[in-house]
This record gives sequence, C-alpha cells and structure tokens, in this order.
Amino acid sequence: MDTDKQDTKRKNRAFWQSVIDEAVFNFADQPPPRHGGNNWIRIPMPFPANWISAFRDNKGNAGFFMSLDGEYGMSAYFEIEKASSQLEIACGLDIRMEIKCRSPFASSISFDYDGDPSAEPMFREWLVKSSNRLINTLRPFLEQLGIEKDRKKSSSNAQSLGSGHTACTQLFAYPRQ
Repeated sequence: MDTDKQDTKRKNRAFWQSVIDEAVFNFADQPPPRHGGNNWIRIPMPFPANWISAFRDNKGNAGFFMSLDGEYGMSAYFEIEKASSQLEIACGLDIRMEIKCRSPFASSISFDYDGDPSAEPMFREWLVKSSNRLINTLRPFLEQLGIEKDRKKSSSNAQSLGSGHTACTQLFAYPRQ
C-alpha cells in the first residue's frame, strides 16, 4: 500500500475516532459507535436493522444509512415508510428510502449530509448531534414494532419442529400478541 493511501486511512480513522469519542446518547444502555472500515462507523440498532452506519466517501457524499433485509426488514421498511413524515419531524432529518431488491427483499434507509464532509469540524458536530437524534427516534420505533419478539418466537417454534422445518417457519411471521 502506498504512503498516501496509508496516510489517508490514518487521517480517516483519527476523524472517526473523534466522532466515537464525542458521541453521547440519551439512552444510557446504547452501545457506543465502533469503527466499521475505512471512512465509516457503525452504531448498534435493534433488529432488523442491527446497526446504522455513518459514512463519507471520496465523492463528497456523507450521512447515515441502515439496511433492512429479508422478511423482517421488509416489515420494518414499510412501517418506516408509513411513519416517515413523523419520523422526519422527530429526528429533524430527511429520510431517503430505496428498495434495492424485491426478492429476496433488500432496502436502504438513508439520511444525507447536505454540507461538505471535508469541513471536518462542522461534519463532526452534525454527526454527533444527528446520531443521537436518530437513535432517539429509530431505536424506540424499531423496538415497538415487536419484530425481535416475532423472530424469537418463530425461531423457537422452528427448533421445536426440528431442523428440517426452519425455512418454513421463517417464511411466515407469527402475529404479535
């Protein structure tokens, strides 16, 4: 690897470490962000999102995104779509939604940064404030959907039927009680 790339990666890591160090969440039990790779971090989220990623690329794009995939991701995607206006008001950010594939279902929910991500002090401030607002908005929303409970119930029912029936029970979510 050449010296310029190593230097860029080192600078990127230092920037994202400063975001991690400054991140404060209103949820006391919210795990901190962690490095994902070069020029992005991930913040743990409830199932089916698993995490929300903060990123910037070399084309000037930056912001947050989370992937929602499979049957449970599809359920969450359409619930977020129905509530998108209220969620935008609550977090103060515009939501961009995209279905990438219908079968198997794969989607992305994005929150774009409108400024210049190379202006690091302003971008860092936006990331720290926006990450807390997103956690405050999306975490309770995803938790109240009850999808994790459905997944666990479906999984335990599949185990009780034996390993050969797992795929069937995962295709059909049991109704929430």
